[in-house]
Amino acid sequence: MRKLLTFIYFFSTLSVVFAQQPDSLATHPLIGTWTIQEQRLDGGSTHLNDCEKQSTYIFTTDEIIENYYKNYKGNCVVLNTNKDKYTLQGNRIIRRDEPELNNTFYIRDNILTLTFSGKDEDGNKHIAIIILKKTNP
Repeated sequence: MRKLLTFIYFFSTLSVVFAQQPDSLATHPLIGTWTIQEQRLDGGSTHLNDCEKQSTYIFTTDEIIENYYKNYKGNCVVLNTNKDKYTLQGNRIIRRDEPELNNTFYIRDNILTLTFSGKDEDGNKHIAIIILKKTNP
């Protein structure tokens, strides 16, 4: 009988833990809108104009929405929008459409640092760093 009670307790505890996971992701500090502050590629800084600094990464509990702004005929417009589903594994972001991309993140004082490492079409390895500031939760 004692083994049966232990077994029931174990599985009821597991079900509570798994039921709470969506809530914990909903309050994860990554969730929200982030505005690009700075970009670096292979150690060098990339200049961003005021329009490009309006570009955002929006993290929901399961989706990344990237809006890239550019000047077009004197107007600052969304040049491109990318959407992808993702999951988190520690400090890694695993994208559904690009699972091989090594994408890590670090958050401190509402500043998000995204680091991407991967190879280009010629097989050359590159590291890109994007620094973003949280604009809203």
